[in-house]
Amino acid sequence: MGFTLFSYATVYPSNPLPTGPLFGRLAYHLKTLPIVERDRKWFLSDHLQKQWIELEHALLKTCHVLWSALRDKRAVFGLEAEYYRCPSAWGYQNTFDNMRDARYSCGRSLQAFYVLSGACSMYIATHQHEKPLTSESNPRWASFLLASEFPSTWIDDLRRSFVADFSIERAGVFIDATAEHPLAWQNQLPIMLSANVPMWFFWAGKNNVPTLSDSVTRSCCPTSDQIALALGAPLRIGSPCSLMNPPASVALAWSPSFSTSTLDISSTLPPASSTAPALPPFSKLPPHSRQHEMETMQEYFARIVVLNKQMEEAESAQERAVRLNRAANAQRGGGPGRKSTVFLWDDLDGWPIRIRLNHGEVDEWYSSAGTRAMYNAFFNEWDICPDANGNLDDDEDDEDDVFAGMTLVSDIPSTAVALDQDVDISKAQWDSTLANAYNPGSQSDNSVTSPDFNIILRQRYGVYTPPQGPALALPGSEKYTRALISRIFVVKESDVPQDMQSHIANFLLRMLANTENPDVPPQLWDMSPHSPRPLTTQRNSHLTITMQTVNSRNCYFVRITGRDDAVNEGWILVVYDAVTAVECLRMPHTDTREIARELATRGSPFNTFCRVTEDIYALHSPPRVYLGWREKGWKATPADYRQYEECRNDFFRQERVRAALLKGGIVWRLAVESLGGTSLAMIGPSGDVARYGQILRPSSGNELYVDDDLSENETDMICGVYRVYSQDTGHQTELASWWPRPSVWSGCGLDVGYWSQQCEEWFQKRLAHVRSGERSPIGSISWRPALRFYKPTPKLVEANKNTAARFLKQEAAAA
Repeated sequence: MGFTLFSYATVYPSNPLPTGPLFGRLAYHLKTLPIVERDRKWFLSDHLQKQWIELEHALLKTCHVLWSALRDKRAVFGLEAEYYRCPSAWGYQNTFDNMRDARYSCGRSLQAFYVLSGACSMYIATHQHEKPLTSESNPRWASFLLASEFPSTWIDDLRRSFVADFSIERAGVFIDATAEHPLAWQNQLPIMLSANVPMWFFWAGKNNVPTLSDSVTRSCCPTSDQIALALGAPLRIGSPCSLMNPPASVALAWSPSFSTSTLDISSTLPPASSTAPALPPFSKLPPHSRQHEMETMQEYFARIVVLNKQMEEAESAQERAVRLNRAANAQRGGGPGRKSTVFLWDDLDGWPIRIRLNHGEVDEWYSSAGTRAMYNAFFNEWDICPDANGNLDDDEDDEDDVFAGMTLVSDIPSTAVALDQDVDISKAQWDSTLANAYNPGSQSDNSVTSPDFNIILRQRYGVYTPPQGPALALPGSEKYTRALISRIFVVKESDVPQDMQSHIANFLLRMLANTENPDVPPQLWDMSPHSPRPLTTQRNSHLTITMQTVNSRNCYFVRITGRDDAVNEGWILVVYDAVTAVECLRMPHTDTREIARELATRGSPFNTFCRVTEDIYALHSPPRVYLGWREKGWKATPADYRQYEECRNDFFRQERVRAALLKGGIVWRLAVESLGGTSLAMIGPSGDVARYGQILRPSSGNELYVDDDLSENETDMICGVYRVYSQDTGHQTELASWWPRPSVWSGCGLDVGYWSQQCEEWFQKRLAHVRSGERSPIGSISWRPALRFYKPTPKLVEANKNTAARFLKQEAAAA
């Protein structure tokens, strides 16, 4: 027994893109299936065969659990239709006497996987119709799988795939509304509508409108006025169509609010226009492809060339060395590595679409593409492009020839499992499935080098080396050993220069004694009113800093004196911390781009605001991204963390997520881990800033500033936040995360305004622990004591902020 083909085929994606750890194993075409030969027998490769078995069992188990939990099974099984065979019934586990039979059998098995995935989609759509999903709740179907001891990682990937993401266009269905027994399919219409499945209803003619029993179907039947509009006849003034349903263009005349259609295929439509035919509808882009809507392959590469040039101008020496090394390896002909991302340009509905390949299919496409594989060292990405004639080495033209005259091999046993029977999957089998899905070899490893401590002392704290001679030890300064100094400044003990130890001890003694108005020895500190080298005279004379208050927040605009950076650089540098603003004054750079580059490499927060003259920006909430829900008492595994890393890395394939590099702190560090560098921060606001950015409206003047931003939901995803149920029953959840959220990081013992070497040591240590399974996500209450570190550190930060803010106010008053 298999499953009904009709209802499941309707929710099948019109252009399925099998990506991700679960369905990437299906990302093959007929010619790219890895058929191997051994002892004159042909079969699917052992590795892929094992992955297919795991996927088939997991999908069948999913179907059984969701089918068993349905309240009204007639909603799904109300049709009389043929049952379709499960993938294993087509013989992908068998051996064959020739490659042709083996490839045919595995190709049919591959098709059966998509029909089986359609069954899962139908069950999920049914559950969502029974209980609509809210933005802050775990889907009903996911709760049933969770209660059946499905791994949370597997559920999350299923939720993000084409199986459960109903924003992906579905194949749809034509329905005969004049059928003798319409009730056989009418109970499925609300389910299809909730899953955004296109529907076309057939009726015999304009004078033969069928009698439909349910309100949903009746809403899809056209009125006489809609028929007249579609046929080009005059429309009656004051008719219901003109008042209640204002007509759109003729092309949309049969599209009511349910996104369904009613089509009279027995009528004659008006003659086609003599104008040039319209372009085919642009296919929905796969997630994080970097391609823009309505963008051709040539336009994409032209845009990327400009972007690469901007990143080259902004990259540091270390980033340049890494990039050149990657480019040299690619030129040697090594092909895509495990840490590279590979994209295939394929034709979907007449449009070239950039599709991410999974590692299992890279070798086949790369070897067939030959010299048409292009490498981008800035993003560590490969593009497999069409040949000079615009063709890919695809199997679509040959598929009919391969299948022509073939019949199902008669000796293949029917191993399909009925959907009303359970499939036993042990914990060891689940662990094996997850281990195969998440390969540790794809993990990134981008360590960060912090600035020299002497530079931080000088530029961030205003401490400079006094004249030669023994330092006068102030009473009480002897307790500040190198070890204690390193703990307070959050650096390594070896970073503290021995010849400066006594001077730093004096500085700390006075800064911590009075945080409001510290009395630091003037020969050590440029902020002292009696300093021989005061900041007022030693500051960067090329810079002008002005403060404006926006929504009760101080914003410091850093500009080059006498120059409009909004015109010269394309954006204006804005920082929010008085210490960072003063730090800019101590830097020797003569343009704000170099200052911004310095801040980006240090992990200090800033923004690159673009000035606009009119309030034309209509900001929207970006699509929600989240890791998912977990049951009470959940214990994370290494596979959970690898899944989170893949989700985070996919998210960072958008230009607008450069905003994470501007946030500083832990969000900045996680962005560097995914992006491999900070040069993307320097290109200025992305093309999505008008939709998903932030608007800065100063309290004075009519100017408006915009820059990229992240939603709280996106920031949570970057930090690896889960919603963990706090009770065995009910809907109360607590937040637990792999990394501290920004609200927890702010003011902690590691938050010193930049990413110090001690921050990096802490990060690398925890990274090793979570990758090995020794650490799990923890809640905010547990994060705070874990990040407390040394109590005097926040006190030093506060004292430095107070003196910097006071200096900037004095500067503004004197101007």
